[in-house]
Amino acid sequence: MTPPAPSAPGARADRGRIALLAGALLLIAGNLFVEAMAPPKDDVAWLIYVAQKWLDGGQPYVTEIEINPPPIIWFSALAVWMARLFGVSVMTLYPALVSLMAALIAWWVASLLVRRLIFRSATAVFVVTVCVLLFVPSGEFGQREHLIACLALPWLAWRVAAGGENRPSAAEGFAAGLLIGMCCGLKPFFALPFLIVEGAMWRVDGRFGWSAMAGALVCGAGVVALSLIVHPAYFAEVVPLAFSLYRAPFDLAIMVPRGAMLLVAVMFGAWGLWWLRRRDLRDGYLALILLLFATGALVVYLVAGRGWFYQRIPATVATVLAVCALLARLPRDIATRSAVAVMLLALAGQAGARFVPRINAATGHVPALSEQIAQVVREHGATSVMALSSTLGMGFPVVQLSQTQWTSRFASMWAVRGEVAAELANGGAEGSSIARRWVVDDFLAACPDIVVMDGADGLDYPEVLSHFDPAFAQAWSGYELIAGPLGVEMFQRSSDAPPCRARPMLLSVPLSDR
Repeated sequence: MTPPAPSAPGARADRGRIALLAGALLLIAGNLFVEAMAPPKDDVAWLIYVAQKWLDGGQPYVTEIEINPPPIIWFSALAVWMARLFGVSVMTLYPALVSLMAALIAWWVASLLVRRLIFRSATAVFVVTVCVLLFVPSGEFGQREHLIACLALPWLAWRVAAGGENRPSAAEGFAAGLLIGMCCGLKPFFALPFLIVEGAMWRVDGRFGWSAMAGALVCGAGVVALSLIVHPAYFAEVVPLAFSLYRAPFDLAIMVPRGAMLLVAVMFGAWGLWWLRRRDLRDGYLALILLLFATGALVVYLVAGRGWFYQRIPATVATVLAVCALLARLPRDIATRSAVAVMLLALAGQAGARFVPRINAATGHVPALSEQIAQVVREHGATSVMALSSTLGMGFPVVQLSQTQWTSRFASMWAVRGEVAAELANGGAEGSSIARRWVVDDFLAACPDIVVMDGADGLDYPEVLSHFDPAFAQAWSGYELIAGPLGVEMFQRSSDAPPCRARPMLLSVPLSDR
């Protein structure tokens, strides 16, 4: 017997879902092409480098000094291991891995919200979520905060209030809690927005998310234990070094640039819209949860005091999704639509402005600065590189693009800058010199073929290091300026340069000697 043909409305709905999925797949593919073809972000490239060295027998936090907790190195090492397994470039596989993670999480979130009767179409929720996760971090794809924005969403969706048969599954809550533990392992300060949401929801529905909290505690304890076992130097050496030298200036001009002001304005607008129309919402407090998380994440961004865009990715993602939730669940009158349109267009314009340079870099229309530096390195036949700069991009991904050896355990001069700043703050009194000692020893041990500088923080690092150790001054006298990209100084070691006087590499210094 021939089955009955689907009704016209049902067929149209199926075609709509297929069109939405096809569009989402095209967007994912386009984004993946751009991120795979453009040079990776400097932080991502450095962490991949650290992971590569680890898998090749190095010791993270000893032979490469990184101040972030171990989980991001583990994730980077997973990408490196998979790239080697499949015989592809890790620079291509890493964005593919992050895109896959974002897509899987978006589908999980969509499934949760549909099962909780918040939305009817899982396809529509998936498309919106995955597009936000892929395009909001424009220019900062794969950063730690990007991963946090992805990993946080299942718990936020699970925490939505629902009664009766739609109460949340404890097993699913535990799984979402594991991801929360990993978020806090990546950036411990992000415990704050989760605690804010949990406290608010306890006041709303009188229940704690015990299963998710258990998952978060189990994962967090596992991360700490594994870190102590595998990377003891992180706690013994790097954390004290970071606390003593890695300080952020309290400068509102840095902490609240125009992009952050835009986010704050949109967040206030979303809060205002929620407050005015909260009685009309039947969303299980989804918009409220997202806005609470966004607010907590914004506080974390302000506490960091750096003013960098990637640090507000979690707050931006949650804010955009909250605005989308308001649009979907509120009556669509002209005032609501107009307010939401203004908010989304403002943030979309910001994301587009950051995404265009990535497109230009991916297509070769306007090469990224790292590619320009790498081109000069290749033209001079250099095999080793070092950067005397606090800008991470002076070295990474230059090393990967030029296939050269990095000759320092530091990715940038942040620790040297911290030592100099501490001495200036103390009226010139001598303080810690371990960073300068390590930098000079690494330099003398390798005598890199090319040294890159940009003067971004106003410090003359050759002068600082020469004053610290005359052996560096003698070695530096053998370097001559060569042509480089605009705003960058590049020096090459001349053929008649005096020989470097290498010392044994000092990998660890007791805190009492600092």
